[in-house]
Amino acid sequence: MLFSYSSLGGIYALERIANESEKDYWPIIEVLTAYIRKNSNYKEIPDVEEASLDIQAILNVIKRRKSFFTNGESIGLDLQKTLLRKVDLKGVHLERAELNGAHLERANLKGANLKGAHLRGAHLKEANLQGANLEKADLNGAHLEGAELNFAHLEEAYLLNAHFEGAYLLGASLEKSYFKGVHLEGAHLLGTKLKGAKNLSLDQLSKVNTLYNATLDEELLELLKEQFPILIGKCEIILEVTSVPETE
Repeated sequence: MLFSYSSLGGIYALERIANESEKDYWPIIEVLTAYIRKNSNYKEIPDVEEASLDIQAILNVIKRRKSFFTNGESIGLDLQKTLLRKVDLKGVHLERAELNGAHLERANLKGANLKGAHLRGAHLKEANLQGANLEKADLNGAHLEGAELNFAHLEEAYLLNAHFEGAYLLGASLEKSYFKGVHLEGAHLLGTKLKGAKNLSLDQLSKVNTLYNATLDEELLELLKEQFPILIGKCEIILEVTSVPETE
């Protein structure tokens, strides 16, 4: 569907009704997310580099909504297999959202809450996920090459066969996450918290860019000291980060 200013006006009219009517709120959210799924399906428009104005307008409505999962919404939003490259979702609430197979390359998800979200096979290459909450998220097979995940929370996340090549995880917490088959080549793990990580191997860690000041289980730390001491002693100045990034 082609964008028109009338469709933009309709989107904001629906937002006003949703804010004023509790009984109409969830049906309107379902209509808006269905619109996104229909009009930004990556299989139908695979070459689009960024979202249209009407799609971004709906995402702005989603960002502004006061309710979210466990706070007025009984299920997560359904945005599976959508094409949302370069969209602005800074600070958005997407707890338990269905984002399997979504294309979010270079999207701004700084400070977003994606706790328990389903991101299986999602494309997040070079996305900004600084300070995002991805606790217990399903990132199996997800692509996060070059993504910025500084200070992000990925505790107990499912990362089977996920791709973190060249990703920035400065100060991020991945404690108790599941690492089988995870690709960490060239990843920046400066100050990253990895205690209790499941299936995390010496081979995986040997391929990262740095592990300086990272926290690891004692057994892995001792093996690194013996076989790859440069990784835990190497401190590059990648960027100056002194606090959790703001989400405003």
